[in-house]
Amino acid sequence: MVGINSQINNNIQASTQNQNDVELKAFNTPTIHSNYQDLIDTYSDIMEIKNNTIAKTIANHRRNKERASATLIGAAWGVLQGGCFAGIYGIAKLVPQIQNLGIVKWLVNDLDKWVASARRVNPNKSTIHHMIVGMLSKTSWLVLSGAVLGFAADWYSTYSNTRINGKISHTKQGSVGDCWMLSGLNSLANTKKGKEVIKNAIKVNDDNSVTVKFKGINKEYNITRKELKDASREYLPDIDENGKVVAYCRKYSKGDGDVLAFELAFEKYRNDLKNGNIKLPSDTPSYVYEFLSSAKNPIEAGTSNQVYYLLTGKKASMIDLKQPENFPNIKKLNALNLYSKQYYEKFIKDFSSNPNKYAASCNFNIKESIPFKNKHHEKVKLTSHHAYAIKNINSKYVTLIDPHKSRVPIEIPIDMFKEKAGAIWFHNLLDDNDEQQNPLKSLAHLQGINDKYINEHY
Repeated sequence: MVGINSQINNNIQASTQNQNDVELKAFNTPTIHSNYQDLIDTYSDIMEIKNNTIAKTIANHRRNKERASATLIGAAWGVLQGGCFAGIYGIAKLVPQIQNLGIVKWLVNDLDKWVASARRVNPNKSTIHHMIVGMLSKTSWLVLSGAVLGFAADWYSTYSNTRINGKISHTKQGSVGDCWMLSGLNSLANTKKGKEVIKNAIKVNDDNSVTVKFKGINKEYNITRKELKDASREYLPDIDENGKVVAYCRKYSKGDGDVLAFELAFEKYRNDLKNGNIKLPSDTPSYVYEFLSSAKNPIEAGTSNQVYYLLTGKKASMIDLKQPENFPNIKKLNALNLYSKQYYEKFIKDFSSNPNKYAASCNFNIKESIPFKNKHHEKVKLTSHHAYAIKNINSKYVTLIDPHKSRVPIEIPIDMFKEKAGAIWFHNLLDDNDEQQNPLKSLAHLQGINDKYINEHY
């Protein structure tokens, strides 16, 4: 297992890399597919890009750099539409030939109706007056309808992103570097037992607040309905050296209220750790205490083992395939490296035979991203310092779930997985005691590692 300091340093880079990936992704044109859910996702992505572009424009013309409300964004979109329509209408009147284009003809006919209405109201006014009034009336209608639609869309999005049902649905990671947590949740959601763990860890109260229970430390966190809604609407601005907003990114994940509630609960837990408000038993694994004090957000950086322990109360395991930097007795047969290579093949074989037995996630020991194509032949990539849930392993492929887009799995050749994997965190869900730890402890003992280190790290 990589030392805590080394792991934290890796996770700092993960947080930065994840945020950059999300920000860059906001400017990529979505790939359109025929599948119904894909069309919904594509439409949602396009609307997000459009709304963020308008929000940037608004922010860069006022002092307040917070993202404008959905109602204001909708109204601003109406103004832009009105201006565009008026411009095309004026050109079409000057150059009638372009009305042969279907969309231009439709637009001219639509605006002619508004101009005709203006003429009926004030028949004695000039044609120019009627055209101006007609276009202003159309623009006012677009502004009003845009504001209403923006409000309605925001209400629906907030509802869908904050609905709690005790199940983990497909989500997209926000700009916070909490891939470790999302991958832990996604891996639990892949199994029958893991789904029970999630369901038992979260409940909706009579006042519509949500309680998340961390069984491993016997502590509960309450998330109010307002906290959920505010988190669902929270965006982080990327401001350049000139004070201009160049991008807006969602802070938390999008797509599932349960995941959002877990994010907020882990955030509160990490704040308690940071402020010294929690005192845990001495035999608590060190990864349960993991947090990055220098991070902008307390849930940046970590490993999925913290998720597994807090939700189940059982110790999880780690296979580290990288050379450990500060491991006890490192000169004595490279103890953990030896353990990793011995147990790695056993784990892969056992997981492929019993996929419902394990919740597992991994990262990759790569310096540069490796491009891939998912099942839709959509370009994706394996990213360094980024955690993935392991969904399935067979003789040819390993199926991964990327928290950036959990609905579409990534299949990579098993030989590449074996070669590139950096670390695997896993929990035996079907074991009711700590028997899964015995082979790990026995091997560690053989290499002369003391009991204190074993208890902290295994």
